[in-house]
Amino acid sequence: MSNLPPRRLPWEVLLLIVKEADPSTLAVLGRVSYDFLAATAPDLYRSVTVESLDSLKKLFCQREVKPEEGRRTRSSPPASRINLLLSLSQIQTLSITLDSFPMTTRLSPSRLVEATSIPLATLHLSLPHSIRGKVDSLDRHLLPLLNPVRCHWNILRRPFKGTRWVTIGRSSLAGWTRLEQVDLKGGLPWSEPREGLRLAALPPPSLARRRVVRLHVASLFCLASPDLRCALDDIAGRDILYGLDTMQAGSLVLVVGSEEEKRETEEVVRTFGEIEPWRRVFAVAVEVEL
Repeated sequence: MSNLPPRRLPWEVLLLIVKEADPSTLAVLGRVSYDFLAATAPDLYRSVTVESLDSLKKLFCQREVKPEEGRRTRSSPPASRINLLLSLSQIQTLSITLDSFPMTTRLSPSRLVEATSIPLATLHLSLPHSIRGKVDSLDRHLLPLLNPVRCHWNILRRPFKGTRWVTIGRSSLAGWTRLEQVDLKGGLPWSEPREGLRLAALPPPSLARRRVVRLHVASLFCLASPDLRCALDDIAGRDILYGLDTMQAGSLVLVVGSEEEKRETEEVVRTFGEIEPWRRVFAVAVEVEL
């Protein structure tokens, strides 16, 4: 860039400095080099990780200014330009990991207008099982504004004997229109739009649109054959919720951890009579957990 001295620091080093800087340092950089931050904003927010409710609010919520804070005195520091440069539409990968979610949490007002959505490439959601019944703010103010192509749900700390189903939304989270693939681990999130129950955020059923649902078997069901048959029976009994009738062949993928498990699972799928109307929908894939 024209305002940067040539041959001082490699571009990768400059970008790393900005990415790793604390908020106060970023504020200084913003005042010193507006053009630099403007040029790097897309890279800064291409991949965003949120690990606390406080960070979630800073990213998506406007700061509510009290009346007495409305006038800045001469001794007050100038406002940071960082928020002016933050472009949520630049985010491609968003990872949200919340260990807890208090009942009193409020996420409004949003920095986005209701008609705007963030067209993410990938969304990672890691939420505690105890979030059941506590996600009204997420459901109303945040999740409907996201529109990913791929989504990874990871339900944390589900009790061994607890239900696999976790209530996420009632009406707002009716479906992400761009969603092509969803990975489910630890629990099965469901929502209740007007047209009936379905896995959370799946778009409306359509034979013309391919959507892949990947169930990570080890975290959802026991791999032992009798238990896996019970799992398949559960899926067959909830065919409307999964949308089995509108899925294309191979679109419901059972993800296992080894080739041996894959062979055992394929045999169960091939011989289990209760899934006969939808057998073509099932596929088995190996994915080794790191």
